[in-house]
Amino acid sequence: MDITTQTTKPNAQLPRQRVVLEGIIFLCVLLFAYTAFSKLIELPRFLGQIRSAPFIGPYSGTVIWAVPVAELMVALLMTWPRTRLVGLYLFVGMMAAFTAYIIYIIRYASHIPCSCGGVLEAMGWGDHLVFNSLFILIGSGALLLVRQATKKGRHQPPLRWHDIKNLFRKKQGKAENL
Repeated sequence: MDITTQTTKPNAQLPRQRVVLEGIIFLCVLLFAYTAFSKLIELPRFLGQIRSAPFIGPYSGTVIWAVPVAELMVALLMTWPRTRLVGLYLFVGMMAAFTAYIIYIIRYASHIPCSCGGVLEAMGWGDHLVFNSLFILIGSGALLLVRQATKKGRHQPPLRWHDIKNLFRKKQGKAENL
């Protein structure tokens, strides 16, 4: 039987690591999906920002499509259990590349508008550096958890809503028994 099609029993105990992993995956998918759609919705603005960016400006016609499409593909890869590990590696790699570019901007550029998309554009470059570094750390933590589970043969399907509800019901029941 394929483990990716197994269902979790409503009364099964959910390990804390699994809940943490699903939360991290959710945040990473949300980040990439949000920034990709923000860039695509405001494509002319994104193009203008990329044209003025060092190194990548001459390739702006390609970059304005490649970056959001890659972000959406990585977000999708992270949602499917069979491709989650690859998606997480790509997520951490892309975040590291974005962070390296931010370090370059901070060090050598006078003023370059942020092309991250959406509300993230309001952050300064230092804030971006911290934000990206945080996502690299949590993405790396998720990679470790997925690799650990894969080695032990515990590759489980993503949590469903009833799994999360039951987790909180159990905690409420324990608190009431005290």
